[in-house]
Amino acid sequence: MEKKPGNLKLVAMPRLLYVIHRKGYPFSVLDVSREAVRKHFYFKDGRPVGSSSNVLNEVLGRLLMQEGVLTQELYERSLEKVIKEKRRHGEVLISMGLLTEAGLDEFLSLQTKRRIWKVFGWEDGEYRYRRAHSLPVGLGGPGFEPAELILEGISHGFYPPGRVIEELKEYMDKPVAINGEKAFYNAAQFGLNLQESRFLESLDGKKNLKVAIAESDLLRQRSLALALSFIITDTVVAGAPAGAEEHREEHPAEHHVIEPTPGQANADERFNAELLFMKAKSAMNRGAWPDAVSSLKTIIGLNPSEAEYQAYLGWAMFNENPDKANPCQEVIRASLKLNKELSIGWRFLGLVSLAVGDDDSAFEELTEALNKNRWQSDILSEIKRLEIKKTAPGNAREYMAAYGFKADPFSKVPDKRFFSSLSSQTRTLEALIKVVKHGAGHCLVTGADGIGKTTLALELLSRLGDEKILSVFVLDPAQTDLGFLKTLNKEAGEPVLSTSVKDQLLHVGMIVSKNRMNNAGTLMIIDKAHVLTAEAVGLLQEIMRLPGLQILLLAEASFEETLNKDWFKEVRASISTRLSLDPMTFEETEVYIMKRLEACYGISPGFTLTDRALEHVFRESNGAPAKVNEVMSGLLGMAAAQPEFTTAIDLYPKEEIKKPLSEEHKEPEPPHRPIKQTRHRDAAPKPSKERVETMPPKQENKQMLKLLLWSLAMLAIGFFIGSLVGALR
Repeated sequence: MEKKPGNLKLVAMPRLLYVIHRKGYPFSVLDVSREAVRKHFYFKDGRPVGSSSNVLNEVLGRLLMQEGVLTQELYERSLEKVIKEKRRHGEVLISMGLLTEAGLDEFLSLQTKRRIWKVFGWEDGEYRYRRAHSLPVGLGGPGFEPAELILEGISHGFYPPGRVIEELKEYMDKPVAINGEKAFYNAAQFGLNLQESRFLESLDGKKNLKVAIAESDLLRQRSLALALSFIITDTVVAGAPAGAEEHREEHPAEHHVIEPTPGQANADERFNAELLFMKAKSAMNRGAWPDAVSSLKTIIGLNPSEAEYQAYLGWAMFNENPDKANPCQEVIRASLKLNKELSIGWRFLGLVSLAVGDDDSAFEELTEALNKNRWQSDILSEIKRLEIKKTAPGNAREYMAAYGFKADPFSKVPDKRFFSSLSSQTRTLEALIKVVKHGAGHCLVTGADGIGKTTLALELLSRLGDEKILSVFVLDPAQTDLGFLKTLNKEAGEPVLSTSVKDQLLHVGMIVSKNRMNNAGTLMIIDKAHVLTAEAVGLLQEIMRLPGLQILLLAEASFEETLNKDWFKEVRASISTRLSLDPMTFEETEVYIMKRLEACYGISPGFTLTDRALEHVFRESNGAPAKVNEVMSGLLGMAAAQPEFTTAIDLYPKEEIKKPLSEEHKEPEPPHRPIKQTRHRDAAPKPSKERVETMPPKQENKQMLKLLLWSLAMLAIGFFIGSLVGALR
């Protein structure tokens, strides 16, 4: 009778790798599964040499696209050749000159490592282990060193940090010692450096694990990873509570093969489905949503168990018909039932919730998407907008109903719809994109409060969605050095429990280093940098030395004075790009206001804005977008509260324009500027100094009239005197 499968909650993947290596069978297979996800790992002499998976995003072609080796077009062409020639994908890629044999081996190794490390993060699931007579073709290499694979997977955060702490609890107050001759691994097999080897040697049974970690010069997170790896692999031993020996002896039992999932497609159908899927994505990129929906339904018929196809179908259905969000969300949720780790599913679900105004659900779903895949800077941008929206006061609602607005045109929340109207922001954004994409060092952007620095950074993140960059955005930096570092690690998705500045700082370095290993960059955006304490700026000096890291500081101009101090000269020298945001001109202020009004009203607006009102807003705001929003919000609220009166700065209710004005407003009547008669919303006019004269326009007109009348009088007197002189002669 076949035994029940093993439970990954009791015996996690790192322990399985160690036990399988100790067994050392010539050929064996480990099958792991969770819900509809199934992975198979192949071992030679106990070492992992290859893998397979039914997760579409883990196939070789997708990996090569993620790493920038293949474009979507080349991927499609290679799939067509695979289907036509009935050959393995790797062989086809080599024949097309897209990969070398060495390159193929390298990417297949990377593929297997990533598949193994992803299972490190499973806190539940099943496993079955079996011996085999042989392995699939092409899996004859030496394989990976399990000890090093275990250590690096835990150290890089693939093993849940909470589980690391929990599993080490029982050892912290006990003396631990190297297992001597019984130890299966040595320092070289773990790939330890000199400091790490000394840490292993310090575990001599004379002090407990807590003391050994505290006395180590290593980063605490690295020390914890080393300690757990040594314990999992029986490299060190310690006293254990009653009953623990049974757990230590648990190992993968040998079972029969897992049967294929019902409906799982064969190889030809999978390749056909993948080729059609690439074509469906091209249709989506063109905005041909009906074509995409039709293709995706066909694809799901070929491969009904693929969660990613289901998620894309739900997203395409929503874009085809945004008024029917519920059935689209149900299709996307069905994909997450097949694979709850599917980042793209959480992404699409969050974006639909965002579009229909369900901010709470959108925040949770987009955060889940980001946790599954940290390389989504554009999703981080949306999350930060929602965070700002949560804290923004909702005091503008009273005028929305009065004027028929479908959204608040002057909300305090940054809105990406209105970004393009500001030439200073556009110019600065283009410069920042170049700096980040080319890895051109650290950057400082300065500008007055409310000038749009946060909006600029959010827009930058939204433009980096296709880049392999882990982005961190700190909206409100903590006032202490420890708090500042804790925030950085938390925002990077790897919070550290330690209260040591050293541990927090070293963990930031580990995050950046891990990203470099994945050929990825790290971008840290620090808003309100001018509020940082001297200690926090000193930490920036340390962090800026990390290779592969870029820091974008957003600050008021006073921050430059801080950097000019002698002890911050290294920070000052590390900033390779300095940019500033300028206030809006009068004309840009006008376009900014009109564009927001036009985008947000649902029916014809109930007022007409005059030149005098625009001049008032410009003077009060000094061209700062946030201040413009504040002033305009006040004007609208005042006009909505007293619709029967003309306001002091000429924001007229439309119905009142047709009525006789009171005596104080009859002469002279200010020119009216209806919203629908403005210039094109995206055409920001060139700055004109003539519109910002200190003399009010009416006074200027009167002065010109007086001058003209005086000139005419002088001419008349001249003619009169000339005629008189002629008569006397």
